[in-house]
Amino acid sequence: MVRFLLFIGSLLLAFISISSAGFAAEIGELRFALSLSPGNNGQVRLRVDEADGGRDRHSVDTSSTMPARDLIGLAPQQLLGPGSRPLRFALVRDAGRLDCGGSGGEGRGSGRCLFSADQRFTAMLRQSGVRTDNRRELLGMMLLNVTRDLVLAVRQAGYVGATGNDLAGLAALGVTPAYIRELDRRGYRPDHLSDLTAFKALGVTPEYVDALVRAGFGRIPPREIVQLKALGVSPDYLAQLRSAGYTPFRSSEVAQMRALGVTPADYARFRRVHGTVKVNKLVEAKALGLVDRDR
Repeated sequence: MVRFLLFIGSLLLAFISISSAGFAAEIGELRFALSLSPGNNGQVRLRVDEADGGRDRHSVDTSSTMPARDLIGLAPQQLLGPGSRPLRFALVRDAGRLDCGGSGGEGRGSGRCLFSADQRFTAMLRQSGVRTDNRRELLGMMLLNVTRDLVLAVRQAGYVGATGNDLAGLAALGVTPAYIRELDRRGYRPDHLSDLTAFKALGVTPEYVDALVRAGFGRIPPREIVQLKALGVSPDYLAQLRSAGYTPFRSSEVAQMRALGVTPADYARFRRVHGTVKVNKLVEAKALGLVDRDR
């Protein structure tokens, strides 16, 4: 489980870099660094941090790539060419807006920003029972583009006790309202938002859940789905196990076989030699290299 949590953490860091898992109450002076993405494809990379962040372990430090058109008032040409010229732009999202000014040229820009929280969004969070009580957390949600629709989907799905950081994590991984609804429609609403985060981080799709049902699992707990996906258990692997004679499906046994590298061919061969297959015996034999000797 520790290894799995480290894996989830590394995926989150691929989307967002924050110097601490929490947010303190007050925001220091904000600065930005802007650069054109390689290939001049209309994308820009925006980094926002606090000028005095080195003294505060909770300081904001995020970076993300987005279409240049998302920065209102910025023309990519302003970042091109030699020399330096004034820059002004705004990033406006459901959680608030970031107004920035500075200078840029030769593909880069930098300057200062001012964050303004959207009061309607803040009120919606309170009405939805989302725990957030500081501007820095709201800034994080704005930079990661936590939308009103996402907040509403989390509330309608029945998740209780969500925090602003929970929502920011979902947005960082690209969890959409449609994703939440499709899982819920199949009866697979993870019990906790951390499980939903794990689903998305590992690529558990509604279609993958459908495949598990078709394979014969029926309804299994979300954490077992996470384990199967993390081990690389695919619908094709399950279908081949069935063809090799494995039934009924038990997630713990499938996880053991996959973790030890037991193939459907191994199962079929072990069954021919030993008759009834006990998975624990098959796994032990595979670990000792005895299955391969039966070829």
